[in-house]
Amino acid sequence: MEKRTRRGMTLYLIVVCCCIIGLLAGISLFRQKGEKSKSEMEQKLEVQKEALEQLKEDEGEYNEKNIILSDTTKAEAEGLAESIGAKVRVTKNGKVAVLYLDGDKDIKQIYKNKKYLNYIGKMDPDYYGTLSSTSGIKGRSFTSLADNINLKDTWNQTKGSGTKIAVIDTGIDTDSKYLSSKISEKSFDATTGKVVSDYDISVVEERDQMTSHGTSVARTRL
Repeated sequence: MEKRTRRGMTLYLIVVCCCIIGLLAGISLFRQKGEKSKSEMEQKLEVQKEALEQLKEDEGEYNEKNIILSDTTKAEAEGLAESIGAKVRVTKNGKVAVLYLDGDKDIKQIYKNKKYLNYIGKMDPDYYGTLSSTSGIKGRSFTSLADNINLKDTWNQTKGSGTKIAVIDTGIDTDSKYLSSKISEKSFDATTGKVVSDYDISVVEERDQMTSHGTSVARTRL
């Protein structure tokens, strides 16, 4: 009888010890998860801080009403746009999108909102582009331009027949007999987001009347 009692006590102590060990392991795991979660939050807050500092430093160099979203998906971009209350344009592969903020919203407000901490690492300002000097380009012959970029050497390999190209520039002369019929309905003004198919070809009208840089570039590529 005494042996049975001892065995029972021993078994009881073993069970208690196992429970205590399990409890301690659970507490340790919980703490580790908590520390990991805290560390991740600290990293996100640091990214937010750096992003806001960069916005302040670059103020005036970007469009405050636009946000570039990279390494994304179509579903994620559209969901984020809906949450923010913004319009969105997504690339064909869905990896890059532009969010167009409405009303009094601007990129700083979005960056400051902790609701969007998970996205700040994917966000960038829509910086204004600047053109280098194009003095002397206007009025130059197509042959002269072709010679400058060794285009005739390329023609020995191919002339690119049937190839669709995109030109990011100052716009295009929509009255040009060479270009007007070749403007895609998908062309758009990156500063306003207006697409030719939604309006007309006037949205991509040449803006650089001094040098007609965009028109010259497009004409050279025909």
